[in-house]
Amino acid sequence: MKKIVLCFIIATFTFKSYSSDFSVNGIYYTITSLEDLEVGVSGCDNCDTLTIPSSVTFESRTFKVKKVLIRAFMNQRFSVVNLPNTLVEIEQYAFWYCGNLKTIILPNSITRISKGTFASCSNLESIVIPNSVTTIEELAFYRCGIKSVDLPTSIVNIYGEAFLESGLTNITIPPLVTSISGEAFAKTPITKVIIHENVVNIYRQAFDSCTKLDTIIVKSINPPALTENAFSGSTYLTSKLFVPKGTLSAYQAAEGWSKFVNISDNNVTSEEVKCLPPTISYMNGIMQFYSNTDGAKYYYNIYTEDMKGGISEDGMVNLVAAYKITAYAQAKGYTQSNTSEAMLYWVKQSGTLDPIITNINQAEMRGVLASSKDGIITLSGLNDNEQVSFYTIDGKLLGKTNAVNGTASYAMSSGSVVIAKIGDSSIKISVN
Repeated sequence: MKKIVLCFIIATFTFKSYSSDFSVNGIYYTITSLEDLEVGVSGCDNCDTLTIPSSVTFESRTFKVKKVLIRAFMNQRFSVVNLPNTLVEIEQYAFWYCGNLKTIILPNSITRISKGTFASCSNLESIVIPNSVTTIEELAFYRCGIKSVDLPTSIVNIYGEAFLESGLTNITIPPLVTSISGEAFAKTPITKVIIHENVVNIYRQAFDSCTKLDTIIVKSINPPALTENAFSGSTYLTSKLFVPKGTLSAYQAAEGWSKFVNISDNNVTSEEVKCLPPTISYMNGIMQFYSNTDGAKYYYNIYTEDMKGGISEDGMVNLVAAYKITAYAQAKGYTQSNTSEAMLYWVKQSGTLDPIITNINQAEMRGVLASSKDGIITLSGLNDNEQVSFYTIDGKLLGKTNAVNGTASYAMSSGSVVIAKIGDSSIKISVN
């Protein structure tokens, strides 16, 4: 292990570095293509929140922001990062040693999380990985503080040491992954791992020194091949291994798996597998729920203060024109997920919220749904490329983002309250 870490340190001093060509609003840019008018972000002045725009103008030319370059933000102090959907690549070690970073949304335009991208981001609490990502490269989350992450079903490759010495406490291996690489989850405080049926190889020390690993659920009928020391010796003695019904004898006879003292092919108990909570979105009059748990069904409730009776002495009733939506997911073999919440607001078709008129006029109004989880604000039901601006309660501009496929996301610190402005008026959002 010492040899691996030493190689990591040496490598960081041999990377190519980029010099900037210009700066705008404290962010430094390097021109990567004059012909296509494209730039990469190469650094920034010290800031508490980083919002990278989708385009930037310099010398009367407008450049698209396409990349975050190698080590662009190494050891920066910001806690929240918002990235544009124009990005196609975040290069190696882009956020290395950003010890204050807590929340980041990866755009759905990138396909991989590069080597060492979030290495030593010791306070990272929340990250949204989109379904466009297929590969997590080596050391991507090395010594990262992240405790849990929902890996999308698009993930095909998880390279060696990807989560080495990170803060992960549980993980579900996505169904397209066929191999778990060496030391991918080694030296983590992981307590539970779910391994889908398509995994055929688990390589050296993949879960080595995971001293808190209590529950391993393998869904493959045929025992995956285990390389020597895929698990620690203590894991074989103390962890509970659950395998598909009718496969107990196969696992008890399989090399490596036969070392487990506690193997069961009984149905997994309700305490051991929980359905992943659904996201809630809205578009063109249709509410949509989605969970990364296969086969999930969704149970929802819709509430509004407008649905009530009463007495009006002056003949007038104010309507809030807003719905509260709650939903949870369930799937066969899993227990009920945690409950997700969102608010659906009615706004004018022009994209502005009406601060005075609150009755719902179907000809002129549309729904915009707002939700927040782990510091990530999501607005859906927007027009494509529609701009949303975010402000503090006292009116300070935090940043802007544009909707992609009707959805806009923005990262903030949990516990804060922000104003999301669409057009001339606003929605107040409490960030969970």
